[in-house]
Amino acid sequence: MERKTLMYIANARIPTEKAHGIQIMNMCDAFAKQGVSVSLVIPRRVNPIKKEPFQFYGIKEKSFSIKRKICIDLLFLPIGKAMSFWLQRISFALHILFYVVIKKATFYYTRDALIAILVSFIRKNVQYEVHTIPESGLWMHKYAWKRSKKLITISDAIREDIIKLGIEDKKISVARDGVNMELFNEKLSQNESREVLNLPKDQKIVLYSGHLYGWKGARDFAKAVQSLPSDIHAYFVGGTDEDVKKYRKEFSQENIHIVGRRPYSEIPHWLVSSDFLVLPNSAKTKIGSRYTSPLKLFEYMASGTLIISTDVPALKEVLNEETALFCKPDDYKDLASVIDKALSLSPEHRKNIGETAKREVKKYSWNERAKLILVAIV
Repeated sequence: MERKTLMYIANARIPTEKAHGIQIMNMCDAFAKQGVSVSLVIPRRVNPIKKEPFQFYGIKEKSFSIKRKICIDLLFLPIGKAMSFWLQRISFALHILFYVVIKKATFYYTRDALIAILVSFIRKNVQYEVHTIPESGLWMHKYAWKRSKKLITISDAIREDIIKLGIEDKKISVARDGVNMELFNEKLSQNESREVLNLPKDQKIVLYSGHLYGWKGARDFAKAVQSLPSDIHAYFVGGTDEDVKKYRKEFSQENIHIVGRRPYSEIPHWLVSSDFLVLPNSAKTKIGSRYTSPLKLFEYMASGTLIISTDVPALKEVLNEETALFCKPDDYKDLASVIDKALSLSPEHRKNIGETAKREVKKYSWNERAKLILVAIV
């Protein structure tokens, strides 16, 4: 039997400090582990990160190939960002259009609407992974949905809303995001992780990992900590340089630590070293409340550390009362109250919730996600 081939086309700077790089690289590895011959096709971009991609993302085996294609990349310049964005996007898409004429694959896979549209005119087996439904430029996305053979959405809500916009339900499958379980092996312990990170062993640590964008709710977490006893220490791991600078200026009290971006290989240690992990999504936007499937959710679960989450539909597609504690979204006072409640729980109770989440997350590994998608697109 001839081996199936999958061309994953991603208009992304790889490696990148953003979460989509983690997802793309791990999914290519997971597809390859299912016996598919995978090539990741990305633009040749100016990149401040010099590490080799497999090393950067902690993928031990080079299970797939990476092809870099020429594009016009001026995004590193401090001016003309909007024009540079479209110039880069269109130049890469046109290069891809010619590339797929000469390069055949069993499946063509992308997260980019423009790529999905253009490739669909040359090849029929285009699979489009949908991560949100934008308010602007919806016409292009609707056209990409119609042109693609299959749609993979990361939440039930995205699937439901695409159906409401006229796409037949049989065309759409849900595959939530996932986690590399190998990064969270049983050898990781709280004390050892604190030693690695040089954190005090007796400190009460509540941690948020990820970007500091408004809809992610990090500001509510910071405000909640301001109303808690000073011996509770909050750590923020992640964020752009600009956002980190703003947070350090605004939240300067001694028990709030704005760590900033850390190497991806460190993240398991940060999560395991904590007493609680906060997932404070806002309910004010659709992406935060209904569409998102955040990678940190699955990383939090894999760490075995107790999760405190806002009660929004997107997160409750995965979490429940046995795997997390919940607070009201956009209510820092209620978040503070739930953190205080978590502190009063016995160590056994906290461990039981965390371990339940860790068992539950095994079905959300990248390998399981790849199996689910391959069944859907064949």
